[in-house]
Amino acid sequence: MPKKTARHFVYQLDVRLADLEPPIWRRIEVSGLTTISELHGIIQNTMGWEDEHLYVFTIGNQTFEGRPDFPEFIMTPVEGAVDPDTISGGIPDMFDEDEDEEDYEDDDPMLQELVTRKGSKFYYEYDFGDSWEHVITVEERTPWTPDKVLPRCLDGARACPPEDCGGIYGYASILDALDRQKNKQESQASTEIPEIVAIAEAEDDDEILEWLGEDFDPEAFSTESVNEYFGEWRLTDKEIEKRTQQFEERKKTGRPASQQEEEEFNPALQAVIFELIDNQMRGNDPPETRQTFQRLQAAGYTKLDAKKLIGSALIEEIVTMEKEQKPFNRRRFAALLARLK
Repeated sequence: MPKKTARHFVYQLDVRLADLEPPIWRRIEVSGLTTISELHGIIQNTMGWEDEHLYVFTIGNQTFEGRPDFPEFIMTPVEGAVDPDTISGGIPDMFDEDEDEEDYEDDDPMLQELVTRKGSKFYYEYDFGDSWEHVITVEERTPWTPDKVLPRCLDGARACPPEDCGGIYGYASILDALDRQKNKQESQASTEIPEIVAIAEAEDDDEILEWLGEDFDPEAFSTESVNEYFGEWRLTDKEIEKRTQQFEERKKTGRPASQQEEEEFNPALQAVIFELIDNQMRGNDPPETRQTFQRLQAAGYTKLDAKKLIGSALIEEIVTMEKEQKPFNRRRFAALLARLK
C-alpha cells in the first residue's frame, strides 16, 4: 500500500529582527494552513507590535503586501495637512469594501503552498517608515497531528521595540539613554566626557525617557503572555478540513501559490490619491514625488502602477499624520518613497 502523503504540516519558525544586537527573536509553531494575512497577525502578536502600519512579506521572488487591521485606518483629515475641499468627509478605505470576504480568504495563499523546505528563509517588513525587517527561518517542517495546539510560542528573548521609535537607530538611542540612566552616577563621575557633552546627553536622555514612559523594559519577554492571545488564530477542525481540501484542489489544478487577486484601490480613494500625486508632480513639491515616478517608470513600471506605488507611500504618511495629529512630514514621506522598488 503506498504511503499516504501528508496534507497538513506544522512549521517551527525562528522570527528575529534584522541588524539588532543583542537579538530580539521568537520561536513559534504555526499551522501550514495559516494564510499569509493570518501570519501577519501571528507575528504582530508574537513580537509585540501594535498593528499600526503597512507590511510586506517577501517569499522568494514573490511579495505579499497588506495593511493594518483596525478601524482607525478609515480616517478624517488632519486640519491644515490635507485640503478639506479635496478630501471631503475623511479618507475612504484603502481597499474595496464590496469585495466578497469569503472569496478573498479563499484566495489568501497558505504558508505550506509558498514555503516547502526546512531551512528556507523569507522576510517580513513592518512599518515602511521605521522599516523593521524580520528574518524568518523554517527550523522544522513536520506532519501535523491532532494533539497540536497552534499557533504557539516556544521561546524568545527581549521586548519588541516601541512603535514609531525611529527604526534600529532610534531604538539604539533609547537603549543608550536607558543604559546611561542605569549608570547615571558613574557617567557623571567620569572625567573622559566633557561636562558640556554630558549635559547635552542628559537633556537628550530626558526627552527620550519622557517619550518612552516608565514601564518599558528592553529585557522583558514571556511566552505565556504571547500564548495567552493566540486564540484568534487557532483553526477549528472544520476550518482545518476546509483548508486541507483547498490545498489538495490547488495542487491538482496546478494553481500557482502566488496567484492572488490583486486588491483594487477603492475608486473614490484612487481618484483622490492620484489627484494629490498629480498636484505634487505639477508643482514639483515635494520633488521626490516626480523623481520617484520617473525612477519607477525607468525600472519598467507602467504609469498606473507607478502611481499606485507612490499612492501606497502617501497613504502610509496619512496614517501616521492621523495617528500623531501632526501635519505632512516631507522628510518622512521622502524616506517612504525611497523605499519603493
